[in-house]
Amino acid sequence: MFLNLLVLMVVAAVPWPTAMLAEYLREDKASHVAAAVYSIVMVAMALAFQALWWHLTRTGHLFDDRVDVDAARRTRVRSRSAPSPTPPRSPWPMSPPR
Repeated sequence: MFLNLLVLMVVAAVPWPTAMLAEYLREDKASHVAAAVYSIVMVAMALAFQALWWHLTRTGHLFDDRVDVDAARRTRVRSRSAPSPTPPRSPWPMSPPR
């Protein structure tokens, strides 16, 4: 119950940094602070959702009968690792023949 409340609190806070980012976007130094505040709130939201998902998949008793609990638990392994960086893309859609 606490984790659900935490997710809702972070989601309710999203309009404030969004409005701040929109207001200070064209300012020189203030835009960096606004972007940092927005990023912090987005990271907090991701962590809150992650904590809620980990709690739900730990026991699996809150899932509907149609949900494969083992498959839901396997998603924890994928979500534990950070996304891998993608290599830089070529400016050309396809490499020219050699």
